[in-house]
Amino acid sequence: MKLISIPADFSPILADNYFHFEEVDPAESTEIYFFDSEGQRLGARRYAGRSVIDSSPRAIIRRMLDPQPVVRGSLRLEQPAGRQVALSVAVGEDGERSALARFGANVVALEPSAMVGPARQRRVISPDEFDELSLYLKEDDGVIVDVTTPQSDTSERLLRYVCPSSGLYTLTYSFEDLRSALDQQEESVELDLRVWIGGLLKGVIDYLVVPSAKGDCRVAWLDAYGAVRHYTFRSQPEEHQQVERRESDTLSGTHTLAVESWSRLRLRSGLLSRGEMDFVRGLTSAPRLWRLEGDEWRPCTIEESVCRCSGEGAMSIDVTLRPSRKSQLW
Repeated sequence: MKLISIPADFSPILADNYFHFEEVDPAESTEIYFFDSEGQRLGARRYAGRSVIDSSPRAIIRRMLDPQPVVRGSLRLEQPAGRQVALSVAVGEDGERSALARFGANVVALEPSAMVGPARQRRVISPDEFDELSLYLKEDDGVIVDVTTPQSDTSERLLRYVCPSSGLYTLTYSFEDLRSALDQQEESVELDLRVWIGGLLKGVIDYLVVPSAKGDCRVAWLDAYGAVRHYTFRSQPEEHQQVERRESDTLSGTHTLAVESWSRLRLRSGLLSRGEMDFVRGLTSAPRLWRLEGDEWRPCTIEESVCRCSGEGAMSIDVTLRPSRKSQLW
């Protein structure tokens, strides 16, 4: 029995991603074991009557992945927990293990040595906010991140990094980090964050910096590339309290069995440019969504959404959020 092929690193998790075996003895049952990067057993599957085996770890991968937004902190490039997993297989629990195959939360293919997502993005940020971008790096990739302005012919280096091992990395930074690099004092400016990998320009984020205001609501969501994006709704939100009762009618009257409560928050983007719409539209279909409350990200779900995606000058998004977990009152 021979292991012929394993999945490519960071292939889409909705693909079958088979570990492919040939020369299998159909007269005997075969057990395929899956192990994590630390060698811990994750599960096993038994096959019989087959001369070829294709075994997919998709269910295991989705159970292991737990992407979360990064928290505010110092400028850093790191591998946040839960954003990627690695596993191997063996024939039998004590068999020789395969090389590790790495997976992220992406449902579309990723390019190595590149910024995760579109190579050019349009974002908005306030002086008190922080943001993140994701990179898919290979071992020994040299990364330089610099900051410039559309009117400038020069740039200032924000970070230099040599990747120690292949994987998904996240760069976390605040507006203050960007402004400090440029020594800018104005609060309303345009900035360009540029990512160079191996001496080639691999990504540009065009920032419009706007003042923050009371009522701003910052959200984060998991996009199709397995990266976490941030956006701030800057119009005044509408909040409503909802209550749901479960009751039973008896001979002695109506009895309340349970009471749940939650808040519904309606957010409106206002008019968006094409670049802003391309960036933010994915939140309406995101599998995970969070709302920033103070310094903590709270999981949310979308109850209603309207995405007006056509017509120059008429594009906008309205969403109604509620916490993922309702409050149990009785």
